[in-house]
Amino acid sequence: MIRVSELRRKDVIDNNSGQKLGYIRDVDMDPYSGRILTLLIPGSGRWKGLWGRSDDLLIQWQQIVKIGMDVILVDAGPPLSSIEKPQ
Repeated sequence: MIRVSELRRKDVIDNNSGQKLGYIRDVDMDPYSGRILTLLIPGSGRWKGLWGRSDDLLIQWQQIVKIGMDVILVDAGPPLSSIEKPQ
């Protein structure tokens, strides 16, 4: 068993690219089972914070590959630039 407070201290790393995605800000839980459904990772700040930040990232529990001592490896999917936008 792991506590949410422990999850929030771990780096979240994309298993495919090795890119650090950030730290968990919040979790979405099933109120009946107590299981975590999604992890919310805040978007990174743009140039010195002057132009806001990128969108927050939602990671489904099924996307988690491994939870280690210091990191959480996730399969974040293809890079955002390769995802086709719906028309």
